[in-house]
Amino acid sequence: AGLPANRTVVVGSDVEFECKVFSDPQPHIQWLKHILVNGSQLGPDGLPYVRVLKTAGLNTTDKEMEVLQLRNVSFEDAGEYTCLAGNSIGNSHHSAWLTVDKAPIPPSVA
Repeated sequence: AGLPANRTVVVGSDVEFECKVFSDPQPHIQWLKHILVNGSQLGPDGLPYVRVLKTAGLNTTDKEMEVLQLRNVSFEDAGEYTCLAGNSIGNSHHSAWLTVDKAPIPPSVA
């Protein structure tokens, strides 16, 4: 899988992560966001807590699944995102980080 790139955006803007997947047979693709549960990134089983943001459905194409679009991002959207691709042979995952900055303050005229 091609790596999604780390991104830095200003709060309120839009951002895209792209994950190129090269697979035969047909891969199943999911986009995950790593989350905290009770202040912890990992569960008792040692696996990270994640929320599924996007998963392949019957009406989604490979190209649609390779891109995760976030609109009007907030500070809560900052964090680690993972593209998970799997097929009958195995799976692969790559992560990227989203950093959300404050909007610049426009200069004021006195």
